[in-house]
Amino acid sequence: MKRLTIYFTLLAIATCSYGQKVKYEVDLNRILTLPVGNSVSELSQWKKIEPENPSIAFQLGVLYKKRYESADPLMNAKFKYGNAELAMASLKRAELLVDEKEVKRNEECYFNFGRYNEKGKLEVSFDTVTAFIKSSQTELSSYLRAAKFIQEEFQLSFHHYDLAHKIYLQILGEYPTFKELYLLYDENVNLQFEKLSREYLSFLEHWKTYKAAEDTFDIGYDQKIQISEIQTYRLDGLQSEINFLKNDIEVWDYAKWVNETRERINTEIGALRKSLITEDIRLKKELANAPSDFRKDEFQTLIVAKEVLFNLRRYDLNSLVEPLLIYKEKQHDLIRQKLLSASLDSAGTDEDRDRKLYLYGQTLNKIILADRTLVQAAERNDTTGYKKYQRFVDEQYNGADGISAFVKAERRQNANDARGVGTKIKNELYEQLSSDLTSETIVYRGKSFQLSAANPVEDGLVSAAPITTHQLRTFDGAYVIGGIFRNEKENKTQAFVCALTPNKRMAWYNEYLLKNESSGEFDSHTRLAALEFVPGGVALILNASSNDGLKTSNQLIMLDEKGDQVLTKNLAIDQYPRTMSFIETSHTLFVTFKGHEFSESISQESDITTASYNLLGELQWQKKTSYKGDIVSVVIADNTRIIIGDFNEIRDLDDRTITAGPNQSGIYALKLDTNGDIIGLKTVTNNASLSGNIIYKVSDNCINIFGTKGAYVKNKVLNTDPASALHLILNSDLDILSSSLD
Repeated sequence: MKRLTIYFTLLAIATCSYGQKVKYEVDLNRILTLPVGNSVSELSQWKKIEPENPSIAFQLGVLYKKRYESADPLMNAKFKYGNAELAMASLKRAELLVDEKEVKRNEECYFNFGRYNEKGKLEVSFDTVTAFIKSSQTELSSYLRAAKFIQEEFQLSFHHYDLAHKIYLQILGEYPTFKELYLLYDENVNLQFEKLSREYLSFLEHWKTYKAAEDTFDIGYDQKIQISEIQTYRLDGLQSEINFLKNDIEVWDYAKWVNETRERINTEIGALRKSLITEDIRLKKELANAPSDFRKDEFQTLIVAKEVLFNLRRYDLNSLVEPLLIYKEKQHDLIRQKLLSASLDSAGTDEDRDRKLYLYGQTLNKIILADRTLVQAAERNDTTGYKKYQRFVDEQYNGADGISAFVKAERRQNANDARGVGTKIKNELYEQLSSDLTSETIVYRGKSFQLSAANPVEDGLVSAAPITTHQLRTFDGAYVIGGIFRNEKENKTQAFVCALTPNKRMAWYNEYLLKNESSGEFDSHTRLAALEFVPGGVALILNASSNDGLKTSNQLIMLDEKGDQVLTKNLAIDQYPRTMSFIETSHTLFVTFKGHEFSESISQESDITTASYNLLGELQWQKKTSYKGDIVSVVIADNTRIIIGDFNEIRDLDDRTITAGPNQSGIYALKLDTNGDIIGLKTVTNNASLSGNIIYKVSDNCINIFGTKGAYVKNKVLNTDPASALHLILNSDLDILSSSLD
């Protein structure tokens, strides 16, 4: 009841009848001063009350047209079109209701289309009102006829370009580099290319139609597209925001990119794929002819064609094909290496035996290098690798499974070959080193000296009979040997060094018993700790220790070719010297020190000091680390120093602890650079203890470790027992080339 009362009250106030007209005029004035949206809202309420009021129909038409005019034809297309329709409908209604009589009678209801005369009276011309209605209808009619089509074509052009951009982004996501795109181009990629090109061309078609339609009705934009070419994959063709609501619109020519990319793939990639197959066929043919070429002395090094590799690497640095091609190159070299080695199998001279051992070592290294290419091929033989080179893989290897079978068979054969060559090296060196064990004895001054080195013993077990602990041999068969014996008068261990001519006669002989610096008495046990050839003679390090072992010192002595002492230098480092090596490239001595006693224990951690001295005995540098282990020997290879020994516990380059097991030993090889810094570590362990006895370097890349499987015992004598003998071969990279543990 209350709502009904309010309604009739409003009706009574608002009615634009003879008695109520002033109220409407006042309200109309107020309404038209409001924002357009509010004006429309309030007039719409008046229309509900007075649906036949001519003024309301006209004024709504005016307001709707204002909203139409203020709306952007592209950004607010629906709003603009809707208001144009509303304006058209309202003005048509006004055309029917508004006549000259209505305007004259109710000028106040059309005041916004009138003017005040000189007397201040409002005058509204019916012609002005009808002119507005007619011109607006013409304009709106023209817009309504063209707008929807223009807007549809505009939206379609944007839609197709947006789709093209998204397809391009999808391609970028699936193929991070243009190289992968080129090599993985298949029917699926082709379909993506087709869709990308089609969407871009559809964009152009609708854009042209939109611009042609725009010529028939000016929407207030002067738009142009600026087309850029895609030059750089992943850098060009990308847009963070696609904005078609401005006059200058930037777009990428995806269709041209598709055409150019296809052409490049069809020419360059097509030629590459063809060349890979041709090259593989050539390499296989050369491999088949290799033995015959070697016998006819027509053997030539086989190299994968540089142009093929260059073109392949332009697109793929990690291809499946490259290791398969390179393997044939290495396989060809291996055939030559094996045939060369076989020609020396029955060699009898020392020179031929040395060459044979060198060739065997080279063969092992070449097998390792060849095997690595097979490992690469196996790692790259995945779905992506196959898709990139499907035709090559299918035609040359019968598919991805064929590559897997090929790799397994070749690796198995390489492993067998490596074992065979390793056995040959071991047997040759066994024969050579075993002959040293039965070397003759030289008698001098009533004492017998063994040419071969034996295991040294503790001071309390040393007798008057000399024990040879170090042996050097020259190329012409002369020897320098050294060791220890008991000085019965002083009851001390005493050192000796002597030289033997090639016919085993004593050239010179020296004995050493160092004095204790504090008392001047002969009260130090003196051991020969290290012995090495140097230019013009030999260098030796003597270690002196008191009875209780609390006082130790080291002395470097240089002897000339006649055994005369030319230099004596006390060393500041008081640890026990284990090895000394002459470095030809720098004319320096590389010395290792470990522990403070002659005897070593691998169960107790102790420092190892490596030091470099010039030939005047001056310290150049020293480095220190520690581990539980001993030192067997040092090998100088490829300008590095490789310390080889036994260990129970040692830390790797990442400071992680490696253990051989409780009360067990393993073998280690510690690689140092020219400054003594550790650059590599290799450890070998087994379920039983392993220990090294003799290290024999055939070449930088054929380092032999002869040792023992079983409980750890410090031993420098070759173990020939088949049940417990151990043989390992390393190269300077610390790769295990052969192992009797396999």
